[in-house]
Amino acid sequence: MTTMASILNPRIAELDNVYFQQTMRLVRSAGVFLPVVVVTLGLLTRAGILDKTYYLSDAIFAAISIAVILVGIMQWINGGRDLRISITATTCFHILGGAFILFVTGINSLLMIVWIVLYIGTDIFYGTRGSIASAAALLAIFLLDGAVHPHETLTEAATIMLTVLMTLWPR
Repeated sequence: MTTMASILNPRIAELDNVYFQQTMRLVRSAGVFLPVVVVTLGLLTRAGILDKTYYLSDAIFAAISIAVILVGIMQWINGGRDLRISITATTCFHILGGAFILFVTGINSLLMIVWIVLYIGTDIFYGTRGSIASAAALLAIFLLDGAVHPHETLTEAATIMLTVLMTLWPR
């Protein structure tokens, strides 16, 4: 059976069995839960329970949250059937996740764990090119963080960046 993911990532065609398909559904459904995590982390940050240093404004938080919810709905409705919609949703999740890190929670947040899940899904569906693009996007976010939030020390940002990138580095 040729799936959308097996077209982009030939490794998937070799693993095409019932268990693998169930795993793929689980990874795909993680995108549906991303809005819940993003909104929850944002509300905790807004309330001051989590570090509020990066929190820019309620309007930015609301705009990013609404966009993430809409992308999650789009991905859920698509269900992996249309390749263009899946690529668009993955790209939007990366862009919106980056904006959320830069303007709501910061690079020291739990959203880094969500990025690792996003990275794994990108690697599974799009192969090495997708994983490199995801890691490059995260690197760009770290570099932008240095420009947008100069109050953070270079040592702190570099340590976080290297830790996450080494975790994500394709093998």
